[in-house]
Amino acid sequence: MRKKIVLVGIVAVLSVAGCAKKAANIEPAAVSSSKYRGWSCSQLLTEQAFTEEALIRVSANQDKAASTDAWMVALIGVPTSGGGTPGEVARLKGEREAIRRSLVEQRCVTVARSSNGSYLESSSSL
Repeated sequence: MRKKIVLVGIVAVLSVAGCAKKAANIEPAAVSSSKYRGWSCSQLLTEQAFTEEALIRVSANQDKAASTDAWMVALIGVPTSGGGTPGEVARLKGEREAIRRSLVEQRCVTVARSSNGSYLESSSSL
């Protein structure tokens, strides 16, 4: 009986380890902002909007994979989503950060820290 409990525990841990992560739990990939040097503020803002839209779509798909895995592990004991697309989520998050850094470096936006510790951005005149 004790061996069965240990075996079930090991299988459960291995099953959960293969589950897709929620998009919010995926760290941004390291992306250099140097590829955006020389871009105008308008170009950067357009790219930022495109990247945000893509990240929203990919994150929704990743979250769906994570939810599917959670249900399938509960129902049949194994994840079935294939893990989603965590690399794409990480890449887009990294791109978003690189674009944000470029916007600040080129003074397209100004960044200030609010009293609660969050960052506030405001557009400069383009």
